[in-house]
Amino acid sequence: MTLRQISEVGALPIVDLDSGDVLGQITGWVVSPEEQKVLAYLLQKSGWLTRGQIVLDADIVEYGPRMLIVNDPSAVISPEEVIGLPQLIERRSTIVGYDARDETGQSLGQVQDFVFDITSGLIQRYYVRPSLISALTSNDLVLNRDEVIEIKDRRIVFRRDALVPIASGETQIEPRLT
Repeated sequence: MTLRQISEVGALPIVDLDSGDVLGQITGWVVSPEEQKVLAYLLQKSGWLTRGQIVLDADIVEYGPRMLIVNDPSAVISPEEVIGLPQLIERRSTIVGYDARDETGQSLGQVQDFVFDITSGLIQRYYVRPSLISALTSNDLVLNRDEVIEIKDRRIVFRRDALVPIASGETQIEPRLT
C-alpha cells in the first residue's frame, strides 16, 4: 500500500505518458463519502472555452512527485460522463474542510487533510485540527477510516470510544483491532 496526502496532489499537473504534454492542472478532487474513496480530480485546462474537466482516479497510471501521469489524453473527460459525479462536485464532496464530530455531537474540529492509498483511492486516515478555542487544550487528531460512522452534509462522525486520553491532556485516536 502506497499512501499519499491529498494536499500533496492539490495543484499538480496531469501529464500524458506518451507525449509528455500537460493536459491540465489539478484544482480539486471529488470523494465518494459512502466508499471513503477519491473518485476523480478536477482539472483546469488552458484555453478560453474550456469547461470543467476531470480525470478519474482509476485513470492515473503514476503518482509522481511533481505530476500525475495518465496513459493518453482521452483520460480527460467531462464530469457528466460519470453517473453521479456532477452531484458530488456540486455538493463539494472533498472531505477537506468538513466538520468532524464524535457520535455524541461533540466537535472534534475540522478535517484539514487526509491520506489515501494511491492504488485503490481509499482514504486511510483523516487529519483533524481542533477549533481555535479547543486548540488551546488539545492537539491535532489522526483518525482512522474504520472509526467513521457517517459522512453526510459536510460532516464526518467518528466513534467516541476511539478517543483515548493520553498524557498531558492530549487526545488521539487508537486504531481498532478487528
